[in-house]
Parts: sequence; C-alpha cells; structure tokens
Amino acid sequence: MIYVGLNTKGGVGKSTTTHQFVTAGLQIRYNKLYGKEKPVIIYEFDKHTNSLNRVSNDALIICKNVGASTKEMSTAFAEIEFDSIHNDIVIDIGGADNTERFLSMLEDNPIASKMIFIIPEEKQSSNDAVRTIWLLRETVGEDAKILLALNYYSGLKSVEEEYPFVYGSKEYGIKASDILSDEKVKIATLPESNTLLALAYLEKKSIWSFGEEYRKFGKLSVEERIKEWKEKGDDEKSDAFREKFIKNTLSLNVSKLSFDALEKSSLFFRILEEWHDAQ
Repeated sequence: MIYVGLNTKGGVGKSTTTHQFVTAGLQIRYNKLYGKEKPVIIYEFDKHTNSLNRVSNDALIICKNVGASTKEMSTAFAEIEFDSIHNDIVIDIGGADNTERFLSMLEDNPIASKMIFIIPEEKQSSNDAVRTIWLLRETVGEDAKILLALNYYSGLKSVEEEYPFVYGSKEYGIKASDILSDEKVKIATLPESNTLLALAYLEKKSIWSFGEEYRKFGKLSVEERIKEWKEKGDDEKSDAFREKFIKNTLSLNVSKLSFDALEKSSLFFRILEEWHDAQ
C-alpha cells in the first residue's frame, strides 16, 4: 500500500503523522505478520523543507527527498510504482501548491487505487481538511480511502470538546463540519506527544524505535532487572552498576512515553490495517 499524508495547509502535523505514526503502524503490522520489523520507504515531496532529517538516524526508515515540480513528481511516481511492488510506501506532501499538483497527477492514474490518504488536522480549523477532501473527490474519485487524523489530542476533554471545528460547539456557536456527513471519511485521534517527539528528533529516530527498549524490557520489575545483571556477573555494589541502573531507568522511562503514545493511537492503526487487508 501507499500511505499519503497531505493537507492544503502547512503546519498541521503532516510530517509527524507520516514519519512517526504511519511508520509505527506499519511496524506493528510487520511484527504481527512476520514476527519482525521491516524498513519503510518515505518519499517527501518538498525540496525546501527536508523533514526527513529528523529521522535520518533510524535504520527502519529509508528517506527519499524529492522536488515537487511536475517533472520531478513524474519521475518520483515511476519510482514509487516500482518500489511499491514489494514494499509499503509512505509519502509526505509539503505545502498547498505541492498538494494540488500531486493530486492533479492522480487523476485517471491507476496508482491511486493503491493509496490511503491521511489528512492531519489541528484543533483551530477544519476548512483546509474539507478543501483537501473535496480535491481528493475531484481527482481520485468517490472511492478514495480517506482518514482524518485529529492531531495533538490531549485526552483531558472529550474529542468533541477538543475539536469544535470538526464536531461543532453550541457554547461557541460553531457549526459542525461537513466532514461528519461524509460516511466514507474515517476519523481517528493522535495523541499530543511534544516531549516524546522532541527527544526522538534530538536522536533523529522514530518514536517506534524509541519504544524498542520498553517493548523488550518494560515488563521487568526493578528486582528482575537487577537479578538479570547480577547473573551476568555485574557487581551490585559498584559505581558502574549504579550508573548502569540510572541510565537504564531513564532510557526505559523515555521508551515508555513512546509505548504509551502508540497505545493511544490504536484506532488510527486499526483503520489503516483494515484498509490494507481489504486491498
């Protein structure tokens, strides 16, 4: 499958959604199917902003930054079609002009049938998401698989309260978005993960890779970890043992942030998986 993150508005979390959460969903799928991870190819159509630098140290992500001119997109489309024969592909479309150009090239293009379109949206508006959906309907058609990803969900209020521009608000006199009347559009939230993302980007890795240590060792108690190290010959009374324990504990705490963020994204992952299985 080909997973496309797009929105005619910038700054709504397209790169975070595609580089972090879509790739994590694919790794969850690979672990279920094959019992192991598999590298994911990400194409970023934006020469001016190379967001892929943020995950450039991640061994599970193959980064391809390409231009967004018509000629560059045409060449990339041929590459994507070939790469998608044996791989899942993730595409990050940067900017309004790039989005419209990309969609215009999908009109009557059979590759569109292999695509799932993910539209990240923030809390302040839904107008750009509505416009992006309209463009998708005009170019790809009524059968386009569209998932609206409501970014930065804190969980402190209900989804309806946190996203009034989607669900409407009587209190503030905001009308519900037309998106809700489109039965073919799926909706899922993605959690607010600013601390986790800052740490992941500092290491230039994905949050999936950040969560690896917790997935492996997170269920071990403190006593079990100490016992395991002692059995390997570590001296519990040494300074080196103390430093190792502190470093391991800090690493596990950060890793757990990743684990928790992915747990909170289960609906998002389930929708993607259902579409993938139905293809």
